[in-house]
Amino acid sequence: MVNTEDTKDETKPLVASTASGSTAGGASGGDDSGSTTSETDYYDWDEDTGEYEVDNSLGSRAIRRVNNSQISDLATEKGFEFETGDESTEAEKQELDPSAGNYWTREQMMKHLETCPKPESNPEMGDDCDIYDERIKYMKEVVKDGVYKRYMRRGAGAPVMENQAVLYNLNAFLEGQDEPFDSTWLRGRPNLHRLNYDTVLPGVCRALLTMRRGERSEFVVRPHLAYLEMGCPPRIPENATILYIIEVIRVFDEGTLSALDAMTFDERSQVPFATIVGLCDDERKSANAYFKAERFREAAFRYRRAIRVLEDLTFASEEENRRSNELLLKLYVNIGNAYNKLSKPLSAVGNCKKALAIDPQCAKAVYQLGLAKMSNADYETAQRLLRQAHQMKPKDQAVSDALTRLDHMMNGERLAKEEMYRKMGSVFVSKK
Repeated sequence: MVNTEDTKDETKPLVASTASGSTAGGASGGDDSGSTTSETDYYDWDEDTGEYEVDNSLGSRAIRRVNNSQISDLATEKGFEFETGDESTEAEKQELDPSAGNYWTREQMMKHLETCPKPESNPEMGDDCDIYDERIKYMKEVVKDGVYKRYMRRGAGAPVMENQAVLYNLNAFLEGQDEPFDSTWLRGRPNLHRLNYDTVLPGVCRALLTMRRGERSEFVVRPHLAYLEMGCPPRIPENATILYIIEVIRVFDEGTLSALDAMTFDERSQVPFATIVGLCDDERKSANAYFKAERFREAAFRYRRAIRVLEDLTFASEEENRRSNELLLKLYVNIGNAYNKLSKPLSAVGNCKKALAIDPQCAKAVYQLGLAKMSNADYETAQRLLRQAHQMKPKDQAVSDALTRLDHMMNGERLAKEEMYRKMGSVFVSKK
């Protein structure tokens, strides 16, 4: 039994992940403050493309997955077990990091602050670099009396456009303060915003429109393009001029699945069905490459992103529905396999059941569902499913090996129970 559907000619070579730093939330705040996370939990630097690959799915979708599961799927001999959300904890975020969810110590926080980008000193500015009215004299005026810019690192490619989705990191400083009041680097999750749709501070939006991929720049933004006269007490005082350090990680052009995912329902309905299916199939092929490189978490993220787009589609004909289900079947089986590799049996169960709802005779879905049940200690159900898969694919060695492992596990459990009962009986005899 192969791990994914045959993609012999579809995969692309992958390079090792060398991600560093953190990922982030929105410009006005994030939802993961105060927790440590594995750097590769959120994004991975691809040396081949010079871009980050980022997990930006929402944790609230985990509730939908539980609602779609049978309550019996959560039952084990120990009672009921619940998995944390896998959609960036995949949200699907902290699932592979044992330290996730813990608060940082002061030492950890100070160490991380030391590595965060800070406003650079310039010999020309002298001692006045902390005074923003003086600092802007050495910066380029982007918006008259509103936004001022200074390059820290030049980027590449064309400038960001309003109809593009932008992935970026951001640090925000108040005048006279050394520590940022808002930091995507500290939160460990970059912002992903579509500039002509999402709510972004006007000054930040205007700053991003001057930037290119890979660029890091410093901006001073006046109050009327930031938090206005009122500010945002208690963190941001009235009439506050803000200094931003912004780094553009990636720009998603129209036509990519990320840009499609950022569209409104009405906008997406204008995209031809064939285009959407093609983008989702490209995402599947990319995920297969990550799977074959044993980067299962990244693979699961990409499978899930394609699934989310296809599940939200409406169809103009039975043929479109058939083509969508054909691709969804592959995606459900593959993501179920990835979740089994990640020891996420409940997530695997839900997706395998979706696959079997499309094709009850899908041997790969039956096999992966059997593995998930075995991992969840539901041995009787696992045995039934694996035997069914063996009948469908009698020459498949992976299925035979799984049945052998299951037999050993069931025998071990039976012997353990017998030993426990023997000890309990000996206690009663000794009391008599």
